[in-house]
Parts: sequence; C-alpha cells; structure tokens
Amino acid sequence: MLKPVVSGGAVLSKVMLIGQAPGAKEPVLGKPFAWTAGRTLFRWFHEAASITI
Repeated sequence: MLKPVVSGGAVLSKVMLIGQAPGAKEPVLGKPFAWTAGRTLFRWFHEAASITI
C-alpha cells in the first residue's frame, strides 16, 4: 500500500527545490530524473520558461 504524499504547504520563495525518489531506471542510467518523471519535469521547464536542460 502506498502512503500519501506529504507537502509542507505554500511558501513565498524565489527558489523551488524538487526531489524524486529514484525509480528502477535511475540507478541503471546513473542520473536523477532519467525516465518518465524527468521527461515530464523538463517539458514543464521548457513550456513555462523556455528552459532547455
């Protein structure tokens, strides 16, 4: 059974920290955000601010 996501709530800040629990692909590929979550995150960055990583 999965436990619910825990959030600290809204905070006014110029910085956002993003974390991910590694899935099966990250250790194999040797980098974080290496699979579906990473593609989604980087697409959001690009759509919101034209940031390409």
